[in-house]
Amino acid sequence: MAFDQENQTSTRFIHDAWVGVKWLRTMGRLAGMAEVHYQQWMPRAYRRIKNKPQFFEDLENEAQEQIEALAESLRGENPATETFEQKMGRYATARRDAEYQVIREVIVPPPPEPETTADEAMPEPEWAVVYEALAEANAALDRVWESAAERPPWPTSDQASG
Repeated sequence: MAFDQENQTSTRFIHDAWVGVKWLRTMGRLAGMAEVHYQQWMPRAYRRIKNKPQFFEDLENEAQEQIEALAESLRGENPATETFEQKMGRYATARRDAEYQVIREVIVPPPPEPETTADEAMPEPEWAVVYEALAEANAALDRVWESAAERPPWPTSDQASG
């Protein structure tokens, strides 16, 4: 019985993984990356998206256009003395740098700062109360230090014999 139950669990996992892979294949790499980012780091914004597949497909198309434009500008001019391998390396580096920059800015932007209303905002502290609490804490520390100074930290001959 344990084998059947374990087998059902593993079969369910394989099915879920296959469905997920199939779903991600229909969606582009950048769109999948953006959706996971929105789900994890910006759940409120993710819930507000009406047509999620279309939104992430449009986001990926926009990102691809930006990557192409940025990569072209990063490539620069073709030097006359450049070999084929050097040119391919320069093109690959420009593409990688463009992808990195666009992914950071468009696909996985930093989450927005939490919006606080006047009710949620932290009130300004009453400084007189803060100063009074600090004074009380300092006085308590002074008493501790004074009592510690009255007796040495090592046992004395009076304490050892007692």
